[in-house]
Parts: sequence; structure tokens; C-alpha cells
Amino acid sequence: MPTRKQRIDDLTALIQRVADGDNCIQRMEALVARAGERGEPTADLLRYLEDMRRVQASFSHNRDALAKALGESARIAALQALNVMDSPEERAYDDITRLAASVCGTPIALVSLVDGTRQWFKARVGLQARETPRELAFCAHAIQTPEQVMVVPDAQADPRFVDNALVTGDPNIRFYAGAPLVTSDGHALGTLCVIDTVPRTIGQEQLQELEFLANQVIAVLEKRGA
Repeated sequence: MPTRKQRIDDLTALIQRVADGDNCIQRMEALVARAGERGEPTADLLRYLEDMRRVQASFSHNRDALAKALGESARIAALQALNVMDSPEERAYDDITRLAASVCGTPIALVSLVDGTRQWFKARVGLQARETPRELAFCAHAIQTPEQVMVVPDAQADPRFVDNALVTGDPNIRFYAGAPLVTSDGHALGTLCVIDTVPRTIGQEQLQELEFLANQVIAVLEKRGA
């Protein structure tokens, strides 16, 4: 029986096919043309074709929003399938997190997993909190671009975060770099992130190391779900 995630992925693919037309409009246009060549009435066919075009245009307009919503559902389903949220601390994740903080020279490093309402920390260095609301999470922004590390040199100079409670209050985030934790089937579950309380930059080698360590987190996570 297909899993919930597989059903969501199939539905996402179906929406894409419908939005692209599945050549229905092209076939209808050919039908109208053949009817005209035979001298048959085409008024009803033309009205139907126009209706198809309007529906197609409307569907295509909403396709991205629908696909995004379904993609988020599939992402959360992939996270839930790992049964990792609220699990006990584990040395494998703790070691990677400590190494990330050391490599990047930051006082805070986290393995952050983002579900529908919160970010929860599977491992953490330099932070007591175990979770925050999703609406405050830098990581919720980072997973929107899973192909790259999100770097915020100074949160107080970034309009996305200047009023964020995690910037204006404890832990007083100023610098953030988060490497998305992307599964083998393309779902960004969260990040391996490093945080500082002062503005700063990060070197290219450090970014590469952070991405490498994020891949190690994914390897451990996917082994867990195997």
C-alpha cells in the first residue's frame, strides 16, 4: 500500500500534469480543425475549447501555490516517517553539532528539524531551549532554498529578522548560517546551523564543511528510518 508521502508525491505530479494540459487543449484544437475541414458545425466545439482554455489558465495560475502546499505536506510526512521528533539526545548528532560549532567558530550550533508549527532541536550546543515556534525560526527560511546554505551576516540589518524575538531577545542572534538537511528524495527537513551573537562572515571552506556535516546528519537520519 502506498505511504502517505507517496500519495502526496503522486498528487503533486498529477497537478503538474493537469496544469500543463496533458495535451488536452491541443487535441481539442485538432478536433475543431478537422470538423471545420469536413464542413461540420464548430460553434459548440469552439465554446468548449474556450472553456478549457479558461480552466487551464486558472489552474496554471494556482498551480504553484497548490504544488507548494502539497510539497510542504510531503516534506512533513517525510519528517514524520523518521520518528525523530522529540526523541532523546543521541551522541552521533551531538558530535556533529559540536564539530560544526568548532569548525565555524560559533558559540551556538544546532540540528534543527522543522515541522508544521515549530523547530525542534535534535542536538544543540550553546543553547538551552529545545524548540521555538516555527514563525521565529531562521531555519524555516533556510529550507525554502534547499540547494544552498543560507547565510545572514547581521540579523539586525536583514528586514526578515530585524524584529524577530530571537534577535531582539535571547539568544540575541546576529549571525546565522544554516545548511539544509535534504533527504535523498529531495525533502528539506531542517538545517545544521551555526549562530553567533555578533555580526560576522563565514569563509568558503567553512561553508563547505558545514554542508558536508549536514550530509552526515542526513546519513544518520536516513539510517534511522531504514
